[in-house]
Amino acid sequence: MKYYSIGKSGYIGVEINLESNVSTVYRQEEKNKIKLEIIVEPNANDNFQKELFYIASREEGVATLLATNDILYI
Repeated sequence: MKYYSIGKSGYIGVEINLESNVSTVYRQEEKNKIKLEIIVEPNANDNFQKELFYIASREEGVATLLATNDILYI
């Protein structure tokens, strides 16, 4: 995950890259990959961090990073 600022709006951009766990003997093109970019409010990122900590400490659970629909002010 890569985080970046969206201007002076206070919003945060989040880039998420996922790929299948394939042995390195295969070509990069053979891996299943997806790249997502979402815009979140800072408090959504704080909540996500708390949920990740909960998962790490208990080795179970779900963490959800909620995007915003309110992008008119960016």
